[in-house]
Amino acid sequence: MSEHENRAHSKLGASIAHRWMNCYGSVALCSGREDQQTVYAAQGTAAHELSEWCLRQEKDAEDFLDEEIVVGNHVFTVDQEMADAVQTYVDYVRSVYDREAGDLLLVEHRFDLSHVAGGMFGTGVAGIYNVRTKTLRTIDYKHGKGHAVDPVNNPQLAYYGLGMIAIPSLVGIQIDKVVLAIVQPRAPHRDGPIREWETDPVHLLDFQADLAEAAARTQEPDAPRVPGDWCNFCPAAGICPELREVALLKAQAEFADVVAPDLTEQELSDLLEKADLVECGIKAIRAEAFARANGGAKIPGWKLVPKRAVRKWKDEGTVVATLIVDHDVSSDDLWNRQLKSPAQVEKLLGKAGKDALADLVIKESSGNTLARDTDPRAEARPPRSAAHDFDPV
Repeated sequence: MSEHENRAHSKLGASIAHRWMNCYGSVALCSGREDQQTVYAAQGTAAHELSEWCLRQEKDAEDFLDEEIVVGNHVFTVDQEMADAVQTYVDYVRSVYDREAGDLLLVEHRFDLSHVAGGMFGTGVAGIYNVRTKTLRTIDYKHGKGHAVDPVNNPQLAYYGLGMIAIPSLVGIQIDKVVLAIVQPRAPHRDGPIREWETDPVHLLDFQADLAEAAARTQEPDAPRVPGDWCNFCPAAGICPELREVALLKAQAEFADVVAPDLTEQELSDLLEKADLVECGIKAIRAEAFARANGGAKIPGWKLVPKRAVRKWKDEGTVVATLIVDHDVSSDDLWNRQLKSPAQVEKLLGKAGKDALADLVIKESSGNTLARDTDPRAEARPPRSAAHDFDPV
């Protein structure tokens, strides 16, 4: 188990602040379900651990290539993709930290905010206090590539900022400027992989008041549950009556009589906005049903079945010996030779690998996908239809 995974997590934690500050009732509904973790979350935990190794040991991410990081039931090997992504974060932290000037760097710093609300604590990813400019920086690394995160008015970052100034060695420090930063190399964003938002100490004070009020609301017996984009990562989404009701009502009202070819482009756009919440509700229901069935529950009309079986060798060593000795098969005929990937060859060549392979490597897209118009990627041209290809000239 990784050290990151082994840490205690607050029910009013920073990483889930966006959810519980908007949906007060989610705290009670999630009780006892917080330990469920997806492979994507586990991969993020592994990347965080790698980043901590780099900053504490003053090494680069490539120095840990092929190292294994165990997170729960998952084992992740540090490959070139993970190393490149984490290095982006490590380089940024080093670029804004001046040790010679006496700056303070806090890596995975633990803090206590029980003075704001009981049971409120956490661990910040990176915090820096720049002595010369009296600037407080809170930096969060995001390894995910499915949802680009913005630092503007980001509750998780502000929470980390409050946690930083609550550390005894920083209590009472002068702060003239606050910078909240997100480093997310694998998710396209119009502002690039490193995104900063500059604000002031008043923002943290205002946020502390909002945090205390929201925390108090979560303790109310009838704390309301409010569906929204925060439902996507809520462990109780599959049993939330409000999400289910909203998703089904929207589906019935908006999608029941939809005939796609008859829709205008604007109607398609409006439905896409509503589809996110509907899909979230349906996905959560399927996940909850599978979890219960996997635990032995009987879901009327449904059953667990094994996935498609794939043939594989019991023991490769025995297979090779048997085929060569008993069946006179050449060893050359038993193996497929395949050129290693660019990332694997770069590792063989060392740090100069990327430059050495620059003229030998191309990037090819597998096709087009639909994205919001705020996505930084250039707009693609739609493919020519088969009918168009045979139109007379």
